[in-house]
Amino acid sequence: MNVRVALLIAVGLVQLAVPGWMIFQQEQTLRLGQEYKFETEPVDPYDLFRGRYVALRFKAAEVGKKESLGLAQETKVYVVVKPNEAGFAEVDQVSKTPIQGDNVFRVTAWNRNFDKKLILNFPFERYYMEESLAPKAEAAYRAANRRASSQKAWAVVRIRHGNAALADLFIEGQPIRDYLRDHPQPPK
Repeated sequence: MNVRVALLIAVGLVQLAVPGWMIFQQEQTLRLGQEYKFETEPVDPYDLFRGRYVALRFKAAEVGKKESLGLAQETKVYVVVKPNEAGFAEVDQVSKTPIQGDNVFRVTAWNRNFDKKLILNFPFERYYMEESLAPKAEAAYRAANRRASSQKAWAVVRIRHGNAALADLFIEGQPIRDYLRDHPQPPK
C-alpha cells in the first residue's frame, strides 16, 4: 500500500475517533453518572448552527467567595456539588487543582468584585429541543421562573468522572416534553 494512502487512512481514523470518543463519554455520563437537580433562573436563545434551545441559568452558579482563590478572569476551576435540604445541587467547594469524584466537574469562573461573588459558567447551560417545541418550552420555562410564580423549574444533570451532562429539564415536577403536552397553551 502506498504510504500516502496509509497516512490518509490514519488521519481519517483519528478524525473519526476524537468525536466518537467525546460522544461515548457523554453517553456514559448520561447512562451511569450521579444525578443532581439544579434549580434554574430565566434567560433567550437561538444558535444559528445548532438550532433552538432553552437557555438555562442556575442559582448554584453564583457563589460567595469563602476565601480568595486568586483567580484571573475566565479561569478553569473544579467545583464539587452536594444536594441541599431541598434536594437541589449547590456548590460545596471550588478548587484550582483537579479533584476526583462523581460530584465534581470543570467550569469557567470569574470574580465579580463589586459584591464579592464568584460566577461559574456551567458546561450545561443550553437545553436543545426540536425547532417546533423550543419556543413553547422557553415560554413555559420563563413563566415558571418568574419571581411571582409558584411553579418550580429545574434541570437534572448527571455527573461522572469529571464530566457533566444535562439529562432533562423539569417544570412543576414534569419533564419539559410532558409538561408541554399537558399544557398546550403557552403561559401568560
